[in-house]
Amino acid sequence: TTFRVVLNRCTGTVEFEYDRTGIRDYTPGWKSPVTTVLVGMQADSNGISGRIPGYEILSRDGYPLETRPFGGQCIRMVPTVGFVAEDKWNLASVSSAPLDGDYSVAALFPEYAGSIWRYRTGEGFIRLNDSLTPGTGFWLKSFGDGRIGRSPSTFLFCVEVPVMDKWNIVAGPSCIVPTASVVVSGATTVTSLFFGYGSGGYYAASHLYPGEGYWVKMSGAGTLTMCCEDLPGATPAGAAPHPATVVSGVIERANRITFRDAAGRSQTLYLAVAGDARGNPAEAEMFELPPPPPGGVFDVRFVSGRMLERIDAVEGVPPARTIPIAVHGATYPLVVDWDVSHPPGGAIRLLPGGDETAGSPGQPMVGTGSAVIEALPSGLLAIRIDQPSGVPSEYALGRNFPNPFNPATILPFTVERPGRVVIQIFDVLGRSVRTLVDEFREPGRYSVEWDGRDDPGIPAPSGVYLVRLTAGSFTASGKILLMK
Repeated sequence: TTFRVVLNRCTGTVEFEYDRTGIRDYTPGWKSPVTTVLVGMQADSNGISGRIPGYEILSRDGYPLETRPFGGQCIRMVPTVGFVAEDKWNLASVSSAPLDGDYSVAALFPEYAGSIWRYRTGEGFIRLNDSLTPGTGFWLKSFGDGRIGRSPSTFLFCVEVPVMDKWNIVAGPSCIVPTASVVVSGATTVTSLFFGYGSGGYYAASHLYPGEGYWVKMSGAGTLTMCCEDLPGATPAGAAPHPATVVSGVIERANRITFRDAAGRSQTLYLAVAGDARGNPAEAEMFELPPPPPGGVFDVRFVSGRMLERIDAVEGVPPARTIPIAVHGATYPLVVDWDVSHPPGGAIRLLPGGDETAGSPGQPMVGTGSAVIEALPSGLLAIRIDQPSGVPSEYALGRNFPNPFNPATILPFTVERPGRVVIQIFDVLGRSVRTLVDEFREPGRYSVEWDGRDDPGIPAPSGVYLVRLTAGSFTASGKILLMK
């Protein structure tokens, strides 16, 4: 057997030219030849139908017949980036350049008979009947699992994608591109993670795969450049890298809540415990989910629109909070699985009705576990964060006792968050008489005594006095009566 291999870098093709193979030309009644198997390009055949397909195997027993090598013939291997579609909706893209330059839907997806939709801010989803564009993703509805889109093409090693303000569906080149290497140009920044879509619903993507589309939110119009790694000149001068990697580790440390419906579809949401009660608004915006898929597809998200909510806990003490969740397009029953490996300090409960109805305290969520929801007529449920027992939910200045008093009285007060607390006594003219508390206090319930004396220790005269509590922006006051 004699053959030549021609690697054509201009067209990106691989040609196998066979002078002699020992295999007879195909004629009616032809039977298996006597020669052994002849292989041109060999790889693990299990990889051919996967996300990153392997190479085809050329042999005497190949199918179709065009893949069988014969003497005096040439077999040309033409690259293409197809798409392994799942049943129902998929985010797809064009990640290679057709040899004939035809980007029409019919040419790129000759085996596809469904609908293709694009998205544009302000217009929503629009059905596509014209040409597609490399670097731009779209929604594709498939009727069953399988590989679609096999148009012969050449590889794209770099794509520059114009983006608009708000949400865009983008796509990378013909190779796998880490989201950390995406370059932003123009007067815009990336304000979200990159989101892909699969059987598990939306997910935060760390890499962009050929043939798939990804959502990303921008602060304005600009350009995203996505290139194969180690490609010279891949990064434009002065461009900024995608900043979402700064917060990507937040998901790994967060508590997970996964929703699975009877059709096998799922979506995971996250609860992250923040060490700073003020939080980080920019970081929270990174986890905003893209617009729901078209056609009433299964979708679960916090009512805020995010896939991750922060539980602001200071010194391990979270404020009481109810976090509503919206569920759309579910086939019931709905199974809720949770992994609360990082509890916020207070108890967490699942409220199927979205609030605490009579006789329904909700399902405690401790460690790992699951619950089954038979129906959600309102399409809402909620996560309830309770405060630890004994921790106040608000600042308060209680009534003193006794009142009137002589010579001393007790002033109760509660502190919601750690910080400086000041309690002062004033006379009716607004002059400071005594400072009872001026120090850092942890959350809790306290009381302080006033012995009826001023700061120098001189007994105060009978009369009405004003007591005032100040903690951060909180202020409360009340009147007390000293009667001798």
